[in-house]
Amino acid sequence: ISVTLLYNPARSPVDRQLVEGVVTGSTMRLSIENQLRNGLQQFGDLIELAPAEVRANIRTSSEEDAAPLFSAPALSVVSAKPSAARITVQPNTLQQTIPGYTVMFVYFLIGTVVASVKLERNTGVLRRLLVTPMRRADLLAGKTFSALVIGVLQVATMFAIGVVVFGMGLGHAPVALFVHTVAVVLSAVCIGLAAAAFRIERGINVMLIVGALIAGCAFPADWLPPVLRTVNVVLPQTWAMQGYQDLITRGMGFVDVLPEIGVLLGFAAVFFAIAVWKFDLEG
Repeated sequence: ISVTLLYNPARSPVDRQLVEGVVTGSTMRLSIENQLRNGLQQFGDLIELAPAEVRANIRTSSEEDAAPLFSAPALSVVSAKPSAARITVQPNTLQQTIPGYTVMFVYFLIGTVVASVKLERNTGVLRRLLVTPMRRADLLAGKTFSALVIGVLQVATMFAIGVVVFGMGLGHAPVALFVHTVAVVLSAVCIGLAAAAFRIERGINVMLIVGALIAGCAFPADWLPPVLRTVNVVLPQTWAMQGYQDLITRGMGFVDVLPEIGVLLGFAAVFFAIAVWKFDLEG
């Protein structure tokens, strides 16, 4: 028996050795079975010279002894799944790229919000607001709403291009998709307000790009080492991507993405509260 084993040299050599061992063992068994069959056939030719009763007894005995060897297949495939395992549908190129870059661009709103607040500080706009009865929470709520509209339109534009130009589907839960998008944009805007309150201006884009990579915006997060998959749960981009993948790739509904929406709204609430506490109108 000749078996040709083809494998990807870029994959782990351990995987190749495991498969090679299984195939080699099964091939050896098939070879032994064939040799036994040939031996029994030759033995059958030899006993033709014996009396009929002897021939019948020998054939019956040899068939009974050899039956267990030939009854079970030499190679069988059994699919098993651990009880705690979660088998997920992996995104195709469009389902990975378009939501991934959409999430990455949405969180660039953080830098936009910081730059906007810095400009208003430098031009004295925030200082002039001191003479008005407007509270800091009201001011930040207004900024949040305006940036929210921009962010939602940005997401809508990216997804519209994906649908019209590339034929990408958006799942079966448009309401869930909209609510999740609002939660994603809100988390980005509120993080931007908190960064502006602490006057964090340098290195924002670098941190956002690194966060996007760790969160799985450029490639599926399942490709990451276990350590990074553990760390990325603290990033809002991770929850944003997971929600979009559940809706667009896996066809889930509103209830299924409530955990992701809840986490993103939690990010928004915490960072908005920090921004209100720390924001300085006087500059």
